[in-house]
Amino acid sequence: MRKSLTFLIILVFALGTTGLIFAQQNAEDEKFQKTLDAYLDALWKFYPTAATLAGYHKYDNKLEDLSEKKIENRHDELNQLNQQFVADVSKAALSPDFQIDHELIVDALDRQLLNHEGLVPWAYNPLFYNQIFANCVRSLMTGNFGTPEDRAKNAAERLKNIDKLVKQAKENFDTPPRIYTETAIKQFPAILDFYKNELPDLIEAVPASQKNKLQSEWAKAVPALEDYQNFLNNELLAKSTGNFQLGTAHPRLMRITLQNDIPLTDL
Repeated sequence: MRKSLTFLIILVFALGTTGLIFAQQNAEDEKFQKTLDAYLDALWKFYPTAATLAGYHKYDNKLEDLSEKKIENRHDELNQLNQQFVADVSKAALSPDFQIDHELIVDALDRQLLNHEGLVPWAYNPLFYNQIFANCVRSLMTGNFGTPEDRAKNAAERLKNIDKLVKQAKENFDTPPRIYTETAIKQFPAILDFYKNELPDLIEAVPASQKNKLQSEWAKAVPALEDYQNFLNNELLAKSTGNFQLGTAHPRLMRITLQNDIPLTDL
């Protein structure tokens, strides 16, 4: 009888302890998930065109804002998120699946911090802007999500801000590698062709309530993009004397991309 009672006490204690561990895991998992949601929302807010392409439509009415202030704020935000993931979330207390996700997110954060601290594509890569100009409006006008009215309204908002983004690009560029600028120049006629020749037909098909607004913003966006094309050809190309090699950023980028610490010589 005494042995049975002792076993029962041990079993109850073991179950109670296990329940406490699971509760701690669940609490840490919830904290991680909440931080992850904040990270993703902040990511898509800074890159709304990429958000649309990824199927996250909260910021469909926004266009990338690459002003100096916004870039600095984003860098501060990344540092804060990194603090939350690395210091505030206990990886050891997470469930196994979340531990893997934690590693992936920490690497993703490091990649974005590297963008701000070393790669700075908004200053050294015209192809970065080409991706935005090519997809920001097309993704909405040719999409099949939401309602046609909402997509048209959001497209008009993005068109309205294209001139602002062109001005920011001109201010941000430093000395891009020549091959980046040359490639951007070769790509741009196709981008401009969409705005000048395909977009008018797409506008004709939108609901009447949104058509006038879209046409008005389109009429202002096309000259801004033509001006940007001239800038690429006549100004940026001449100052594109940068080096595309990554230099000291290379080992860090390799580790993030391959997600291991294998030396390059071993690879």
